[in-house]
Amino acid sequence: LLHGFGQTRGTLLVLARRLVAAGYEVVHFSHAPFAADVPAAAASLRTLVARLQEERPGPIHLLGFGLGGLVA
Repeated sequence: LLHGFGQTRGTLLVLARRLVAAGYEVVHFSHAPFAADVPAAAASLRTLVARLQEERPGPIHLLGFGLGGLVA
């Protein structure tokens, strides 16, 4: 999950809990340190996704809101 500008992972906690209850594993990505630098945030997200692909079988779904959607 990728939150929007000026938000935190707490913004998406209800959604995260519902996704977990539905059987999904949820990973939060915070772009806060990169808020003014979308390319840097996207590079950091690529690194995270690559690591997750090595650790877990199956598809990875990205769900972003606002700036989080732009980064995704």
